[in-house]
Amino acid sequence: MSWVVVFGAGLHCVAAVAAPAQGLVMTGYQTQSNAWYTSMVTEYTFSVGGVVQQGGSPPSTADWVTPSNYWDDGWGLNSWNEDYTYSYQGQVLRTTDPMGIPAAAAWATISSFQIEGSSLPRPIDSTVFHYSLDGIQTLLAMDASSIPANAVWAGLASLSDGWHAAQNPGFAGYVLGRPVFSLAPVVDPQAGGVTAKARVALDRDGTGYWQVLAAAAAAPDAATLQAGGSPVGMTAGVVHDIDIGGLAVNTAYRLHFIARDGAGRVQPDVASVPFTTLRREQSIDFAQPSAQTFGTTFTPVATATSGLAVTFSASAPEVCTVDAAGVFSFHSAGTCTMTARQGGDATYGPAPEVAYPVTVQPAAQNIVWSMPAPLVVDARVALSAAGGGSSQAVQFSSLTPAACSVSGAEVSGRLAGTDNCLLAADQQGDANHLPAARQVLSLSIGKGAQAIAFTSVAPAAAKVGDTYAVAATGGASGKAVVFSVDAATAAHCTIAGGSVSFIAPGPCRILADQAGDANYEAAARQQQSVQIAQATTTLAITSTPNPSRPGDDVTISVSAVTGAQDRRGALRAMAAALPSGSITVSYNGAQLGSAPLVGGAASITVRLPVAAGSHGLVVDYSGDAVHAPMSQGFTQAVVAAPVPTPVPALHTVALVMLSLLAAGMGAGRLRRGRRGRMGR
Repeated sequence: MSWVVVFGAGLHCVAAVAAPAQGLVMTGYQTQSNAWYTSMVTEYTFSVGGVVQQGGSPPSTADWVTPSNYWDDGWGLNSWNEDYTYSYQGQVLRTTDPMGIPAAAAWATISSFQIEGSSLPRPIDSTVFHYSLDGIQTLLAMDASSIPANAVWAGLASLSDGWHAAQNPGFAGYVLGRPVFSLAPVVDPQAGGVTAKARVALDRDGTGYWQVLAAAAAAPDAATLQAGGSPVGMTAGVVHDIDIGGLAVNTAYRLHFIARDGAGRVQPDVASVPFTTLRREQSIDFAQPSAQTFGTTFTPVATATSGLAVTFSASAPEVCTVDAAGVFSFHSAGTCTMTARQGGDATYGPAPEVAYPVTVQPAAQNIVWSMPAPLVVDARVALSAAGGGSSQAVQFSSLTPAACSVSGAEVSGRLAGTDNCLLAADQQGDANHLPAARQVLSLSIGKGAQAIAFTSVAPAAAKVGDTYAVAATGGASGKAVVFSVDAATAAHCTIAGGSVSFIAPGPCRILADQAGDANYEAAARQQQSVQIAQATTTLAITSTPNPSRPGDDVTISVSAVTGAQDRRGALRAMAAALPSGSITVSYNGAQLGSAPLVGGAASITVRLPVAAGSHGLVVDYSGDAVHAPMSQGFTQAVVAAPVPTPVPALHTVALVMLSLLAAGMGAGRLRRGRRGRMGR
């Protein structure tokens, strides 16, 4: 009967036989030179009943058998220089004396010899040996020293006699006299680490003796093991289980076993099987983690039934990594495999790993507005918002383009109103970020400012009587810029439309205003100041008579006007502002006379005590509140008086004619006077 059990999961492959094991021993062979020659074994050395013996034929039952002499029929000679290999107490040894092989040897075989032929003795070569580990299957070895020590039998299988390869070998079978394992002892450490199970089978009925000792302890000999070991009844070909308890976990031991059959024959060697007990089993409790998010960390929780610390590892380092503290960091969206491990210790074996693929999702993004500066019509303010971590920038747009417009990161006000400007902030996602939710910001738009700028330049040397065309630009409301004169300076200047008239010396402040509308505030009032100086005066001087004679009375007439002739039209409108004051006439520093200006005019009659010639006189004007003082010269021509010429005496006739002429002229005047009165 045979047994087959597959190794794995604590099971073992074993084979068993129902009959005692048999060995083979070579009985002869042939070689060919000029003819066929036969070599026969003429002597065997063997062990039977614990005694090493020799004989001409192999026994039917023996512990081991080996040829110890060959007769070569071709040469007619015996073998010599024999060499033997055998196994004893687990060691493979050599000897040249077959009787020196221990009776308790596990196996023995002749491994070398020579045939003395002619004068050229040669040892055998090209040897092949066969052996068996279980008494059933036959195996081959090319050298005797490579036969396993635990073979149950071994022998020479083929050879060359030094000249020719052996052919047609003959073999005889024999039953192994001592008990042989049909299943050598095997030990299966059991889960939990404190027990083990051994299995063993013999080729015959008998009793086995076993003992478990620490691996470092000395192995017992056959007698000690039979005396102190635990016995187990053995049935030929049946696999027997031996339960071993009381062991320490993760510890090295040896199972020592020897068998004895019913006839009292004992195995030659104690079988020693090393084994190490298992560590205790443990498992890991680790639940499937939920999906994770890029840019976050996660600390999973896992426990081992042993109470030992659990460690973690991460796959795909571009997606996730884990540090020594067991904290996972997620570096990109994708799939990360989290594996929990517990490698065990001296008591506990490694726990089965628990691994879970975990989805790493793109991270959400949030936009947070920063409140911009106040916005008014026609102004631009910068926009700012903090977005998420994607590679895409926050984009701004206007949801109310009629009220406000956006260019890049700036918003411009168009229409004033309360919360009438709606701005949107958006941010696109990327491989690791989701698009951000749109954030809307409402802004109120204030009225825009207006500014007035004078475009006309105030005169730097304004004088009474001058005029000035004032002009200015205003803001975007479209309202006209309105000019006025500051009431505090109204006595010095007036304005009509855009023309300012300077009417008195002193300051003149011109005010500019612009009203607002729905989108613009009223402009801040602007003013332009002018300092008005006194008017210049021009004198028109005449003298009568001019030329005059020495000693004549000369009447000097003076007319005073303001400014140049090209301003006379304006001066007429300023009649109340005609020059007043007085004039003084002087000659060579001597005052000749003075008179007040009335209606801007004055006359002075003076006598010039000068000789004939051109004489320069000076007229000084005193000035008044409006007009500045001034001096102006003129030239008076004086001619010499004529020298009297004697008149001849008139004839009487001439005198009469003159008288008549005078009378006629008088009558003519009388007539003209009458006609004139009648006409009235």
